[in-house]
Parts: sequence; C-alpha cells; structure tokens
Amino acid sequence: MEFGLRDLLYIIGIVVSTLITFFGTRHGLKEYIRDKHDGLKDQIHELKIKLQEHKAKDDLQQQVIDQIGKQMDELIPKLISQLEDKKARK
Repeated sequence: MEFGLRDLLYIIGIVVSTLITFFGTRHGLKEYIRDKHDGLKDQIHELKIKLQEHKAKDDLQQQVIDQIGKQMDELIPKLISQLEDKKARK
C-alpha cells in the first residue's frame, strides 16, 4: 500500500479537524457546565433566602396563634361563667 502525498494530506486534515472538533466541543461543554452550575447555585441561594423569609413568617404566625390561644384560654371560662349567671337569673 502506497500512500501518496494527497492521501497523506487528507488523513492529516481529517485527524486535525477531529482534534479541533473534540477540543472545541470539550471547551464548549466546560463553559456550558460552568454556566449551568453558576445558575443553579444562584437559584439555590435565592431559594434559601425565600425559605428563611417563609420560616420567619411562620414563626410570627405561630406566635400570634399562641397569643390568641392564651387569650381564649382566659376568656372562655369567663364567658361560660357569665352565660351560666344569665341562665341562673332567668
């Protein structure tokens, strides 16, 4: 088998274009992965902030519910005693 100069140039061209495509694709994939990673990291950070805000709101709501519950615990017996007094007066 004899390879001529033309055949050798074709083979070299194919190898070079394959290498360029490989390294170009590799570099493109690295950039894509890096960009995706940064985007996901930003989204996670935003979600963590939102989670903290929701936890703070939940804590405040729970405090309000607890305060209302304490007030109800104090007021319901008084209300029941007043109703019993009104029934007894009739």
